[in-house]
Amino acid sequence: MGTKQTEEIEVNDEMVVAAAGDINTVLTPKPLLDLEKDGEELQKDVEELFPNIVKGDKLTKATWTTLIALGWKAAPAPKVEKPKAPAAVKTPAVAKAPKVAKPVVPAKPHYSRHQSVIEVLGAVEKGTAIAEQAIADKSDALYVKTAGKGANVKQALDIVKSSVLPVLLAMGKVKKTGDQITIVKSL
Repeated sequence: MGTKQTEEIEVNDEMVVAAAGDINTVLTPKPLLDLEKDGEELQKDVEELFPNIVKGDKLTKATWTTLIALGWKAAPAPKVEKPKAPAAVKTPAVAKAPKVAKPVVPAKPHYSRHQSVIEVLGAVEKGTAIAEQAIADKSDALYVKTAGKGANVKQALDIVKSSVLPVLLAMGKVKKTGDQITIVKSL
């Protein structure tokens, strides 16, 4: 795929694939984005989802950066016309209650299972083999610790097998022999 440059941010295939994986995990579009597609096709599919992506979605910062670089803009709030009261009707003034400021609670950054898998694989030395199940076990423990959510090794293994590894294999970053994954190039 060619690269698209917007405001000094150059979007490449890896960024589009990572954003698509995050969108699949967080927004679960029907059908899911096909991470095996060619970069340009996948980018078009992501861009077609722009109307369904809203500012409050819990996507990663990297995904938001990619989406904005691809041209995503928050949709303006719909304008609602208020019906006008007839000029002859007067309503009595009602005292409004003073507004009480709500405390601002900083948002907890989103941490996905995909990120935990990539972090585990990034810690494996080049040339070292590791079993898919070991990747799932370690990434699940990291996810539980970092995100504060419950353990789900089966889901972690599904993400390893169906989401992260196919992308890394296609990019030539890892090779697979049986259930053993070997890091070929640094992540």
